[in-house]
Amino acid sequence: MKRIFFGIVILLALLLAGCSLTLPSQGGAGPGENPAAATGTIDAQIQTRLAQLITTLPANTPEPQVATATEALATLPAETQTPVPEIVATATPEIITAAPEEATATPEPQPSPTSTPLVVLPTASPTATATFNPSFTPAPGDPRTRLGSSSSSDPMNDPFTWVWPTGRDEFTASEFRDGYMVMTALTDTDGWRMANPLDREFGNLYLEADIRTQTCEGSDHYGLIFRVPNLHEPDQGYLFGLTCDGRYSLRRWDGRAGTKGEMKWLVQWTADSSVIAGSNQGNRLGVMMIGKRLFLYVNGKLLTEVQDATFERGYFGIFVGSDKTKDLTILVDNMAYWENPTP
Repeated sequence: MKRIFFGIVILLALLLAGCSLTLPSQGGAGPGENPAAATGTIDAQIQTRLAQLITTLPANTPEPQVATATEALATLPAETQTPVPEIVATATPEIITAAPEEATATPEPQPSPTSTPLVVLPTASPTATATFNPSFTPAPGDPRTRLGSSSSSDPMNDPFTWVWPTGRDEFTASEFRDGYMVMTALTDTDGWRMANPLDREFGNLYLEADIRTQTCEGSDHYGLIFRVPNLHEPDQGYLFGLTCDGRYSLRRWDGRAGTKGEMKWLVQWTADSSVIAGSNQGNRLGVMMIGKRLFLYVNGKLLTEVQDATFERGYFGIFVGSDKTKDLTILVDNMAYWENPTP
């Protein structure tokens, strides 16, 4: 539009520049007319025409402007307007890293009274076929050799094979260490620990164990308790024991008799050369139970036979009794049993 306007202006300028020329009259001059007056008339006409042309030109129209999103939105009805979201500058969040907690020192476990070593153990455990005494020769008729494979055995490496209780009670302390059950008498009253290999009681059975003394003296004693009717209240049964000075005995205990219980001797303390006496010595104790017949063995040799039908079946375990030595301690190894043996 601007180019058209300037083109008209240039054309008019050229017309104005030619106004100095003497133009003929449309009809010729009449007689008595001034030529200068005629020229001015032409100028006036030109100016008048120019004014008309300018008047007829369209007004200068501004270039269209693009409305902004906000201005366009303002033209919509109020109910259809959707606010333009305002962008708010936010600060970059600060990353906070928690400082690591200081390591808490875990106190070292303190040994309980039951884990305190009571004795210095031998460096090697005896084998199941040779007793604590390597030079020992099994006696003829040794049940271990003639009965064949045992029904069950416990190497006494831990309390789990035959389910032995450990720790301290009123009379004894017991723990498993270095391949032995270590059992200590805490009073001068006999105390025992019961096994539970099959969760049932036994009738006819041959039972044996290797037991070794530590420091002992005189009538300090230890051995097998068997045919105990009640596992959880072991206050009845037979006790086959040896002394430190080389004797053996068999007793029957009934803790339910009378007000203090009753201990009856079936075999008084009896010396026998098959019993290896002294401190740090080992013996293999065995007892065969067939009905009312009770056979006592030491290191494979039959000591005696006793008949008693008071307790016909039950559980078994180990006992220890201190008479001379404080904290009398024994080591138990290689227990085994044979069910339904033959004498």
